[in-house]
Amino acid sequence: MEQGCLNREIMGGNYRLHFNDMAVVPGKNLGYASSMEFNGLFEVRLDTWECTYIADFPNEKKFQKDTHFSAVYCEGRVFFFPQRGTYISIYTPEEGTFSQIELRACGYPHYYGHIKIGQAFSHGKKVYAVGASYPYVVVIDGGTLEAAYIPMDVGKRAIMFRAGGCFAGEKFFIPSTVSGLILSIDLTDDAVRLHSPEPAYKGAWAMAYDGEKFWIAPFWERDAVRAWDPEDGRVVAYADFPKGYRSGGNPFLRCFFVNGRIWLWPWTANMILSVDPMDGRMREESCGMDFSDEAMTGCLFVKNSSLCLKRKAKREDAWYAQEGEVCTFDLKEWKLEKRAFVFSGGRNGFLRSLSALAVGRLRNGVGESDEFSLEEYVALLQAGGQEMSGSVDDAGENVGSRIYGLLVKDWNGR
Repeated sequence: MEQGCLNREIMGGNYRLHFNDMAVVPGKNLGYASSMEFNGLFEVRLDTWECTYIADFPNEKKFQKDTHFSAVYCEGRVFFFPQRGTYISIYTPEEGTFSQIELRACGYPHYYGHIKIGQAFSHGKKVYAVGASYPYVVVIDGGTLEAAYIPMDVGKRAIMFRAGGCFAGEKFFIPSTVSGLILSIDLTDDAVRLHSPEPAYKGAWAMAYDGEKFWIAPFWERDAVRAWDPEDGRVVAYADFPKGYRSGGNPFLRCFFVNGRIWLWPWTANMILSVDPMDGRMREESCGMDFSDEAMTGCLFVKNSSLCLKRKAKREDAWYAQEGEVCTFDLKEWKLEKRAFVFSGGRNGFLRSLSALAVGRLRNGVGESDEFSLEEYVALLQAGGQEMSGSVDDAGENVGSRIYGLLVKDWNGR
């Protein structure tokens, strides 16, 4: 969708939201999420997928995409960890307030400011965040918000941890997509360790634990499925894929151990795979979704055994575009359901947020850009000119009424 149409779609109740992750409130049919498309915190009803805009995250750019990558609920608060954003933002729903933590600076040569944090999770009264390219595990006390930074000791090796980790007892394991590294966190004492399985491999997005060994999903073209025993370091590779299997450039995004089998969810691969953990035999699985064409199906996030998926239309150039389709797939129930996160509530609050941004820019002249075009500004005025009426510029003039009258009322012949 072109940026200039965003307001019209939102005000018309047709806009579909996308999220990189969602924090679910225990015991309630409620979640909190950060929009992929722009700066916005939303409350989500999990029974209807209706989304209500709450507020912008403080000190973040309005039209920045992928501000956050991970979201976690702990001790009555929701923690959002940045991808392109600047801060760890903590929202307290009962108070409607924000707190923020700025990441500690680092001089690591492979750190990318637009891919900061990968997977985050809670354990007890603590929240853990694994750096994506940031070479620390951040541990936050859910009550005091005190943050500890535990170095990964990566040396000069590159890392890229995403969202495919798994628990094994009181430890958490997650692979890096590069350098063939696996990170483990001992949740009893927060000790962090890096493993280098042998024989070496390039890296992976996701892994799963079957109670005895770990299964590493192939992430690079023509790569094998691997079983790894961290006790003796032994790795066994399995490459006897089902007939007709094609990997594509980055085959699998997720890996699970459900109902006694290992499940691999595709990104560029042309099929779902399941693996027998006893002998490594693989078979193709069907879920009613076609993976054989060129339209990619990405996993936006996972909650329990349910995957939230986005299937891009072939012409779409972004995961948050308005075409394609969004659905959930429950691995335990083996059930596919097409749904959409709809921007259904809080539209006036969102409009006021945009109005404040527009007025701020008007004081120094509104310049067109990819983020905020003239069409966007006029659409904003058309959608809610009267919402702008209280805004006053530096000269004391009523900005909203003046611009709304000149551009909108005259065009409509009023």
